[in-house]
Amino acid sequence: MAINSFGTSFQTRQTCLEAVPDEAAAHCALTVARDRDLGMEPGPKRVLIVDDNACVLSLTAELLDHLGYQTATAEDGIGALCQLKAARYDILLTDFEMPGMDGYELAEAAKRHCFGIKVILMTGHCTDDLAARISDSTTVDGFLSKPFDLKTVREMLNQVAYQQFSEMMA
Repeated sequence: MAINSFGTSFQTRQTCLEAVPDEAAAHCALTVARDRDLGMEPGPKRVLIVDDNACVLSLTAELLDHLGYQTATAEDGIGALCQLKAARYDILLTDFEMPGMDGYELAEAAKRHCFGIKVILMTGHCTDDLAARISDSTTVDGFLSKPFDLKTVREMLNQVAYQQFSEMMA
């Protein structure tokens, strides 16, 4: 939030380091159950996109909007945690390399505090160590290598939606 005072401007940031409290996780669980009981179409609808590159962030949001998803964006992990606390998301699509909190740390926090959320990690710099970390992980549900096209992101979202639907029906 920008604050101007007598010609001087500075930036402040509200942090949500408590991440998502237990009542928010319960809210996520109740919302998923309610949607299922109401017979709403299965699969993800709301996607939180996180990337520190403003261009990538806006283009990815535009791409997902075109695919019919409701999107919200955050420029860093702390901003994403604040949004996860305030609303329910079906998918977290996050960049891996970000200042402060990286995408994997954000994914761990999201999985701990928001029942049923699926995480897709994206990066333009995939190393062997990162690939091994992801393949051995239960935290990350999907992976996108940047740059990606419409077909690739659609296939990954459909794959994650199927995982989510299967878990709900189990």
